[in-house]
Amino acid sequence: MKIDLFNQNYALDTPIQYEEIKHRVDNIPFGELDNVLSNEFEKRLEIEMKAKEPQQTEPIFTEQPQVTEAIKEEVKTVTYVVKNINSRQRKAITDTLIRLGVEWSEI
Repeated sequence: MKIDLFNQNYALDTPIQYEEIKHRVDNIPFGELDNVLSNEFEKRLEIEMKAKEPQQTEPIFTEQPQVTEAIKEEVKTVTYVVKNINSRQRKAITDTLIRLGVEWSEI
């Protein structure tokens, strides 16, 4: 059958079965059948080729530009009072202060 020949020629990973395209080829004259089958196989080949392409993922984080100028700020001591926090929130605050590299103390 012609579909078997097309499957051999295109060497698809997922060969096309007659049942898949029966509704498109049943009422086609024999002379036009090659064009219709070729179109179906080209579509499947394009889908398979796109699936094989490496997926390009966008970077989740972008690097921030480095500050080249020295930032001159007046050094201040600030007191914050944080109330009603749980241990997870306390750890997040502590980690943030450490990451910022500021001098801090807990009273």
